[in-house]
Amino acid sequence: MNRSLKIFLILSVVLNCLLIGFLIGNQLFSHQASQNRLSERFERLPLGATQKKMIQQKMHQLRKEHRPLIKEMHKRRQETFDKLSADDFDPEHLRQHLTEMTQLKTKMHESFAQGLIDILQDLSPEDRQKMMHHLKKHPGFNPPRPPKHKRE
Repeated sequence: MNRSLKIFLILSVVLNCLLIGFLIGNQLFSHQASQNRLSERFERLPLGATQKKMIQQKMHQLRKEHRPLIKEMHKRRQETFDKLSADDFDPEHLRQHLTEMTQLKTKMHESFAQGLIDILQDLSPEDRQKMMHHLKKHPGFNPPRPPKHKRE
C-alpha cells in the first residue's frame, strides 16, 4: 500500500471514532436524555396515573421557578473563581461573597423543600407512604455514599 492510502485509512478510522464518540456523548449527556431518565423515574412511582401526572407537572413548575436562582448561583460561582484568581485578592470581600452564595443556596433549598411539601400535601396518606417507601428503595440518580469511618 502506498503512503497516501495508509494516511487516508488512518484518518478515516479516527474520524469515525470521533463521530461515534460525539453521537454517544450527545445521547448520554443531552438534556433530552436527562428528561427521559426523569420521566422513567416518574413512571416507576407506585402511584396512580393522575398522581404521577400531578407530581410531574408540579416538579416541572418547581424547576422553572428555580431556573433564575440556579443561573444566579452559576454566575456567583464564576465570580468567586474570578475573585480567587485576581491579583488584588481581598479575603474580607471574598468572605462576604461566599456568605451571599450560602444565603442564595439556603433560599433555593427552602423553596424546593416548600415545593416538595406542597406536592406531598396533595397526596393521600397511603400514597405518601407508598412514595416514601419507593424513595427509600430508590434514593435517586446518585448511588448511595459509603458509610463514614469513625476516627479513633
